[in-house]
Amino acid sequence: MLHKCSTGSFVLEDIADSLGIKGAHKRLTEKTMNGRQFQDTKIQNGLVFSDLRGKNRVQLRKVFTSEDLSQREDLFSHKVVHKWKHLKSTTDDLPPQIPGAKIGLFITQTHSQKDKKFLNIVSVGTRHTNDNHYETPLPFRSEAP
Repeated sequence: MLHKCSTGSFVLEDIADSLGIKGAHKRLTEKTMNGRQFQDTKIQNGLVFSDLRGKNRVQLRKVFTSEDLSQREDLFSHKVVHKWKHLKSTTDDLPPQIPGAKIGLFITQTHSQKDKKFLNIVSVGTRHTNDNHYETPLPFRSEAP
């Protein structure tokens, strides 16, 4: 499932165990408005997952284990995904949400849409000058500073 708030990808501990994923032990700190919570986890780098049809594969840089991923109220529904321009094309590929189904994997991205826009502007606009320097555009929140 695509998770809208997390900055890390997670897999259920029992799924990781059944796949033989060992990982290094780590303690995560979750900071919210209500304070801090700590979670003991394992971290594994470079796991590869595929879609339900096995056609699209993705390698995840870091995956953490968790005992429970069942926060259904935090999940994107078809209705919510359809509202996001950059996700609209994925709505047909989303499996239906089944009440009571066990969620075993959260996949997130490490860059927001604003981060991606910034990186694109910098990577496309950076140029090497005749006097052996580099010029890089600095994007602002609005078009003009």
